[in-house]
Amino acid sequence: EFDTPAGPLAVLRGVSLEVAPSETLSIVGPSGSGKSTLLMALNGFARANEGKVLANGEDLYDQFDLYRTLVGYVPQDIHVNRGFPISVQDVVRMGEIRGGGGWRPFSKKDRSNVRKALERMEMWNFRYRRMDDLSGGQRQRVFLARALVSEPEILFLDEPMSSVDTKGQTDFYEFLLELNRTVSIVLVSHDAMV
Repeated sequence: EFDTPAGPLAVLRGVSLEVAPSETLSIVGPSGSGKSTLLMALNGFARANEGKVLANGEDLYDQFDLYRTLVGYVPQDIHVNRGFPISVQDVVRMGEIRGGGGWRPFSKKDRSNVRKALERMEMWNFRYRRMDDLSGGQRQRVFLARALVSEPEILFLDEPMSSVDTKGQTDFYEFLLELNRTVSIVLVSHDAMV
């Protein structure tokens, strides 16, 4: 159940899952079936009224810093806030922000991590470009770099192929196979071919 202005709304019941290190879990189903809601609950963006989300035995809802270091998230809608003047590099830097201690300047290590993440996604040469100037596939790679910059143990991807052309999809899945050697992946899709 999730709290809504109209009262509690039961979206999912009896869901239980475990993702082991370097495992891939695909959640496939039609639009409106609750896939993204489940992913939001796993991420702590929508707190469930019942149940827990544990990582290494710790409740993610109660440990924001633990969440930020363990979990990477790529949203479904990468076109939000179109027109906001933010650079590729600044979007990826947002993945380095930690909770609990207030604002702090970015360190050399933070800047190095941002560079490594952008290079990994072949987007370093675009670091000063505005997000609005990128294609859908390029934006997707930037959001993936943001998710990977903190070197998470698990990566949540919500409909990651929705803005990527066919060639980009093949490259992206090959990248995920390589990434899956060290990172667990939970991928949501309405496409049974994932």
